[in-house]
Amino acid sequence: MTYYNYMVSLKKKKIKGHTYWYAVEMARVDGKPKQIWQKYLGTAETIVELKKKAAELPHMKLKSFQYGKTAALLSISDELNFIEIVNKHTNKKQIEGLTVGEYLLLNIIGRCDGALSEKVIQKWFDKSSMSILWKFPHKLTCQNLLNHYKYIGPETSKKNRGRPMQNTN
Repeated sequence: MTYYNYMVSLKKKKIKGHTYWYAVEMARVDGKPKQIWQKYLGTAETIVELKKKAAELPHMKLKSFQYGKTAALLSISDELNFIEIVNKHTNKKQIEGLTVGEYLLLNIIGRCDGALSEKVIQKWFDKSSMSILWKFPHKLTCQNLLNHYKYIGPETSKKNRGRPMQNTN
């Protein structure tokens, strides 16, 4: 069967002297028009009443987020144990808030969304899907990032299997 030319419309049916309304989807099936879906909507009075009730409901504002790239990066991070590995090789004490690995991962994900400086990471975070996934009590400030980056350096790389990391430059 080949479906094409979908069309949704309202259809009025008279049953035992009463008029009922349906949303009906029509499509050409093998070249002929055929009803492929219908949804009962009710009488005209019911539809008008539902419209009035809908107007009384609070207005909801929806916000959409780009999520695919973020989800992929989080999945890769989990698979590699990125946060745990970074934290294992830094000497920051476990205190409330984000760890060095978490700050580094946030910065990586943010920069994958585009050029991102430490000064605007909070603004990016608030508008990204990360703000739904990760909750923490403090702001992402430039100073917070810099404070955590001091734990990553030559001394950290020396801890990596007892030898410094190779410089590829």
